[in-house]
Formats: sequence, structure tokens, C-alpha cells
Amino acid sequence: MSAAIEHKSVDGKAVITDTRLIYEFGLLARVQRQSKRTEIPLDGITEIKLIPGTPTYLQVAVEGWTTSDVPNLSGLAFAINNRDHEPFVAALRAATGVESVSTVAGSQRSAKPSALPSAEFGGYKLRDGVLKGGGKSVSVQGAEAEATQGAPSQRSTLTRMGAGALIAGPIGFVVGAVARKNTSKCYVTIGVPDGVVVIESKAKEFPDALRFADAVNRAAQQLGAE
Repeated sequence: MSAAIEHKSVDGKAVITDTRLIYEFGLLARVQRQSKRTEIPLDGITEIKLIPGTPTYLQVAVEGWTTSDVPNLSGLAFAINNRDHEPFVAALRAATGVESVSTVAGSQRSAKPSALPSAEFGGYKLRDGVLKGGGKSVSVQGAEAEATQGAPSQRSTLTRMGAGALIAGPIGFVVGAVARKNTSKCYVTIGVPDGVVVIESKAKEFPDALRFADAVNRAAQQLGAE
């Protein structure tokens, strides 16, 4: 394998190199795993499993390693995108020599659709896949949320502004917030198809910002899978 193969999801980034499977966890996943990164030798992987759910998890078994049975707490598991994970899983099979991928039914799976996540942060509410606040309501289908400290996410904000989309809140505030950092604040930046929502709160509320951004991303993933 000459070039690394990557897969990005709400958990962060998974990378297959010539010798390792590497999970680079995002902020919320770091809190859950209590680790920023897992490096797994490819030649030690004995099994590859898919755990269906919202989200679906890729989990590997490694000779001599032990981990939590709960996927989002396991350093050997990584949330994957249902729509485009197959090339990554196929590449992992080829790199490890594992002949097949087993599918493990989640203990909480049922015939009924999973309930969409609900959350509140900074005067905004997420209910039934709809974000409400600031006198507006918008579906989070196709949304991408990120929690940051000191300034809104530049990636989502600048991309949407460049497209001429409507921004929730004064545009001058958004531009200024991106240009300078305020360490007393934290933000959740939500890019939706029609624009960007920037929610501001105190820095001490950053753990709540992480949870809110995760809820938005999970709701968006569920809506996209329906």
C-alpha cells in the first residue's frame, strides 16, 4: 500500500497505513475513549466486525488486547458512515488478510426506528431532527456540527459564507468571531444546506457544547440513512 487510506466520521478519522490501523478521535470521542489516538498493528488484527446501529461501528479484535464491549467506549471501535464505508472496510480486509467481516447485531436494535437525539445548548433546542432557536427552525438533515473554544469553526462558517448563504446572527459578529479568539467563550457551529448557525456560550459550558454538536451530527446521520 503506497498511500494511506482514510475514512472520516463523527468519531474523527480512521487511517490505514502500510503497517497500522490508526484511529484519530475527535473531541467527544476522546472523552468517551479517554484517549486521543489508537494505533493498531495490522498483523495483530484477527477479526473485523461491523456493529449496525446509529451510528454503525467498525470494531477489530487484536491478539492479546482487551477493551470495552461498548463500541463508543472502546479504543478498538470506530463509528463509520453507512453510505461510504465499504471501500475502507475492503481495504482493511486486504491489508490484514482477514477473510471475512462479521456483522454483530447490537443489543439495543429493534424493528422500530431509533429515536432522534434531543439536546439543548445556548438557547437552542434539537427536537425530532429540527433545530429551534433565535426565532428560527431548521432541519438538521445534511448538517455538520462542530464545537470549538475561543472562536466558531472556520471550516463550516467560511465555506457557507463563501457560498453566500444566510448566517444566523449578525454577519459582522460571525466574521469578527472567526478573526479573533475569545477564550472566555465556546461555540457550536452548525453548517446546514441553507446556511450556518453559530451558538455562543461561556467557556465552562464546552462539555455541553461537545454533547450538543454530537447530538446534531447523530441526528443528521440518522436522517440521512432513512
